[in-house]
Amino acid sequence: MKLIPLLLVAGACNTGKPDTTRQDTIRVTVNESFKIELGTSMGTGYSWSIKDSSYMGNLSLDSTRVLNNMQGKDDGPDTQVFFFTAIKKGETKLHFIRTRPWKKKDPPDKERIIGILAE
Repeated sequence: MKLIPLLLVAGACNTGKPDTTRQDTIRVTVNESFKIELGTSMGTGYSWSIKDSSYMGNLSLDSTRVLNNMQGKDDGPDTQVFFFTAIKKGETKLHFIRTRPWKKKDPPDKERIIGILAE
């Protein structure tokens, strides 16, 4: 009988692993601009960033923008938009992480990897 509460507690524990979504691939043409939109909730302090600069050989990050609560609802979702241009043919992976920037030691709560195929 003591085993059931123990299983419930174990099942409710957070493993601390980030919520990683599937990998998508986008096909673009060299010198073509494109955007990537990622949903978030800026009011919670979480925002998306690119994990590393390995993409810079093939892509240029032109600008970023936040579209706040486009639905107009209380606590509605926000969207971060990243604008890129493909500058060289090849395959590149963009690794986005969603963190609270001031909490440097905390792991990301979400990650997203997007493959870019520039032709």
